[in-house]
Amino acid sequence: MSPSLVALLVFGAIAIVTTAVWLLVRDLVYGGSVDMGVQALPLRRLPLARDERPASSMIGRFDGWFARLVVESGLEWTPITAMLVLLLGGSLVGGALFVWMETPFPALLGMLLGMGIVVVYMTLMRSRRIRKLQDQLPAAMDMLARGVHAGESLEQALQMVGDKSPAPLAIEFRRAANQMTLGLSVAAVMRSLVYRVQLQDVQIFTSTLTVHRQAGGNLATTLERLASVIRDRLNSRRQQRAATSAGRMSATFLAIMGPLVFTYLFIGQRDYVNQLLESPMGQSLLVIAIFLEIVGMIWIFRMLRTE
Repeated sequence: MSPSLVALLVFGAIAIVTTAVWLLVRDLVYGGSVDMGVQALPLRRLPLARDERPASSMIGRFDGWFARLVVESGLEWTPITAMLVLLLGGSLVGGALFVWMETPFPALLGMLLGMGIVVVYMTLMRSRRIRKLQDQLPAAMDMLARGVHAGESLEQALQMVGDKSPAPLAIEFRRAANQMTLGLSVAAVMRSLVYRVQLQDVQIFTSTLTVHRQAGGNLATTLERLASVIRDRLNSRRQQRAATSAGRMSATFLAIMGPLVFTYLFIGQRDYVNQLLESPMGQSLLVIAIFLEIVGMIWIFRMLRTE
């Protein structure tokens, strides 16, 4: 590789790393916060998700998916910051492999690996936040039912749940209460809530409130029954996860064995790995193996999911 190309790559990596670090520090340190009753929340983070309809083009759908991933992960990042963190992770891992091996193919694989690690981290944070929302929902339904029993309006009951519930569910209820205070209809507020929190239990809850606003009825009793149904669903989901724990553990073991064996050979048997990476057929087989393992893991985990 020519020195000019190396210098260009190094300059680009330094620029990406510098920008990513600056945006990350800006969002985490200099974001400004406000006390919302439960915890200090950055002022820019109150709109936790966009309310626009997703785009129809492929690029628009990917942009919407990535923005939703950033928002639902609960991290104090903007989509631009998250993208730069992706590039930062890819640049660090790919640059380290390039400096070590001085060949472009391992550097490309390292860049993809570094970006994949960041995506996996964000996905795990999103799953953790969704589990918190599911666990907090039954107690929130009971609190909402007690507020309605006490004679409060729906807006006041939602605000009370938002003030007294723990995050992250409290943030969503406070936003719904604020939207209703500003004059939005119950149907519009519930559509916005469903778009931000895509849980089946939340969809049932929003449908219940929408139907009650149109047809009337005993809302407090309905919410109490809904809380009981959600608890039963959570217990059933936990039982399914316990029943499929062995399969998920086996799938996780199969997923990490390949990278571990390759890492061992890469460190202890460099000659074999160099022959694999320097051969066009070896590079093709390695790409095919990575692709097949990813497809297999997605297939297994989709079969074992409890939703």
